[in-house]
Amino acid sequence: MKRWSKLIALLAVLAMVLAACGGDTEPTETTAGGDTPDTTAAAPATTAAPDETPDTTAAPDTTMAPGGDIATDVGVDLEAGTINIGLLSDLSGPFAPLVQAIVTGHEVYWEDVNRNGGINGLQVNLIIEDNAYDVPTHLQKYEEIRNDVVAIGHSTGSPHTVAALPEYQADGILAIPLTWYSGWTDPQFSDNLLHHGAPYCLEIQNALSYMSDDIGGASTIAIASVPGDFGLDGAAGAKLAAEALGLEIVYDGAGAIIPTDEASLTEAANNLGGSGADLVALTATPGDITSVLGQAIAQVFEAMRAGSSTPWSPALMQRRMG
Repeated sequence: MKRWSKLIALLAVLAMVLAACGGDTEPTETTAGGDTPDTTAAAPATTAAPDETPDTTAAPDTTMAPGGDIATDVGVDLEAGTINIGLLSDLSGPFAPLVQAIVTGHEVYWEDVNRNGGINGLQVNLIIEDNAYDVPTHLQKYEEIRNDVVAIGHSTGSPHTVAALPEYQADGILAIPLTWYSGWTDPQFSDNLLHHGAPYCLEIQNALSYMSDDIGGASTIAIASVPGDFGLDGAAGAKLAAEALGLEIVYDGAGAIIPTDEASLTEAANNLGGSGADLVALTATPGDITSVLGQAIAQVFEAMRAGSSTPWSPALMQRRMG
């Protein structure tokens, strides 16, 4: 019963959550718009479909007395006048600079909502957790807040969200993935996730198609990525683009870049530098891409490069390699 009462309570805040932009390692609970946290920064498992469908035609019963399920069990406290939304964020790992900006966007947005009366008079609190881009930590942090939030405003990381999906589904909680993994488009796999944006696979295809037209005469491509759902999704898109564009793959390093492993970074850089490719497709963390490109550039390697949006940095886009 708690599963469906959670979904029914969520109706009161869903439209507002969708409009939002998207520390230290200890849990941080803030009222949206409060101080910014002090920081600078696998195939899908088969899951069972719900055995019943909640009745979402009726409006939530906001007259329920304080202490009832909707008031306390699902992140909505009528007595306190608050709604809690959780953020499982990478605030200290490889994507911290990107994710911190998104967290700030959430805070600013909900501050404005609260200043203008909140949601039906209820103020929105953000419960922010740092998953450090680590799967066990992500699962631990969700366990700590699962009974205190009505929704997950963002769930950072593809493998992290894949691992947490059975828990999200068991709790009947809606989560917005902060990841653009192609697997989210399968409703049988991710029926309670609200995915958005272009998947990594399509991002790479679009970028390579544009670059191929832009430079003209491109005939070869080199591919490198981290392993797992994030990296292999981008690499798969690059291979599909290569086939469609008639590009010869002169280096296939899908899964070859091991994050923070200097040996693998150097090997990937040497393979890219020695490939002579016209185009390069990379899907990795910002730091690893910077390392690989830096070493390849040192070899006077000239190529146009494409990457997924998550590690994008203006510094990498200032000039062509060479």
